Amino acid sequence: MKIIRKEFVDRCEGRLIYPDDSYTSCLERPWIGNKPYVSCIPYGNYIVRPNDTGRHRYFEVAAVPNRTHIEFHGSTTVEDLLGCISPCMSLKNGIAINCRDALNKLVDWHSNDGVKQSFVLEIVKYNPIKHGKWKD
Repeated sequence: MKIIRKEFVDRCEGRLIYPDDSYTSCLERPWIGNKPYVSCIPYGNYIVRPNDTGRHRYFEVAAVPNRTHIEFHGSTTVEDLLGCISPCMSLKNGIAINCRDALNKLVDWHSNDGVKQSFVLEIVKYNPIKHGKWKD
């Protein structure tokens, strides 16, 4: 899976691209030097593993340098996120819309017989030449 991320002063918006090229949107905190609880995570490749012990119990991004407890969970605004990633069906002016359906899609894609499975997540910066026009 891949997140194509577009940075704003107050937030990051992204496209969470699935193996069949479908996508949902996602919302993160802005880049603030990878500071825990207030920054999005750095660009790169990460293992995402099932998380049944965290606060939200969906998936957790593992091995982010100097960070822990980075979960996928629903939110409405970046203020609801403590350095985590919020999948949503769409975004409007930085507001996440319909997180429940986006989380269900994420779990459905990465479950086998009802058991959540680990996956690799690549996070890249949006490039209009490579990725085309950003469609809101």
